[in-house]
Amino acid sequence: MFFEKGQVYDFKVSRMVCYNGESYFILSYNGMETMPGYEDDEWFFRVKMLPFQASWEPSDLRNRVIPCKVQRFNVDRYGYTTTFPILSHDVGSILRAKYQAGQRYDFTVASLPGERDYKDEPLPAYQVADECGFRHFLNVAPGTYRKGELLSLRVREVEGNHLLFENPLERRPTQLREGEIYDFEICNEAQTRDGRVYFIVKDAVESLLHRYYPQGEIEESVGDKLSLRVKGFTSKGWLVLVDPSGTVDPAELRRIALLEDEGILGQEGPKLEYKSSFVYTRNGEQDIDSQLGYEIMRQVAGFMNSDGGLLCIGYYDDGTIRGINDDLPYINTSNEDDFQYDLTEDKITLKFTHTIAESLGPLASSRVRVELR
Repeated sequence: MFFEKGQVYDFKVSRMVCYNGESYFILSYNGMETMPGYEDDEWFFRVKMLPFQASWEPSDLRNRVIPCKVQRFNVDRYGYTTTFPILSHDVGSILRAKYQAGQRYDFTVASLPGERDYKDEPLPAYQVADECGFRHFLNVAPGTYRKGELLSLRVREVEGNHLLFENPLERRPTQLREGEIYDFEICNEAQTRDGRVYFIVKDAVESLLHRYYPQGEIEESVGDKLSLRVKGFTSKGWLVLVDPSGTVDPAELRRIALLEDEGILGQEGPKLEYKSSFVYTRNGEQDIDSQLGYEIMRQVAGFMNSDGGLLCIGYYDDGTIRGINDDLPYINTSNEDDFQYDLTEDKITLKFTHTIAESLGPLASSRVRVELR
């Protein structure tokens, strides 16, 4: 009976014990609670009980199979590494048994983007907790949810030890019709880049998230229920919502549609990244060699080393458009590129392809498509 590090094996629950105030399952493998030759050392196959397993009744434990991963091997009293495994739950197996792709489940917002994790590093996205206590990342715009909020999310797939979700801001409504009035609930309050307040609201029909830009004085708050009219759809399929009791100027409707299409282009993820500038660094300094020659090229290289992706320059992190007009006067300030570029579309594109070729090589440059829009 031998085990390999990193491999997953099916163990059966034999009994439950407590060590130093912690609850453990004693497990059996091929009918044995320990390996041959280790009986005298009282080493047993065991794994720490997870919080959600504390509610299991004794009848639930009988012959229950728990997939466990071999983390490492025990060390004897003399300091020698043995062949006796130290086990942990295989989280991926638990998730695959519990969740089905395409189904909707409840989760709680456990952490917000920017909060510090256990390594004291800022979190790149929301973390939501399932009923088992496992945490998963949810990539939607900051300000969408509050900590502790209960969410109903649709699982897209299980990847490793984490769930991947369908983005509620990317699913287009199919049952809401133009001109009709529907009920919505205010989930959160946010602001556009120019300081305009809007609400993230959830419809009562499909439980999708939308944006509502109130007119005049704002009396509503988070948790309020609203009846709103679907005044139209943007070019990208987002709802244009208005107060059904008032009138909205056509120019204002066009402004709302523009805010929607600019503001919800998509959320950053493995295949989508935003950079607000190719000249200005995060500290606000003008350094095209650092920003374009290093930061942006590092992202391009990352996409090329995976399955590709889309890098949008001139966009803020939430997808709203900044543009590159403020960058263009500094296009010729590189200390590493002596070529002078005029501000025609062809020459601006050439600046990017030339930087890719110099930083990553001609082959990389031939595989990256640069477009100005």
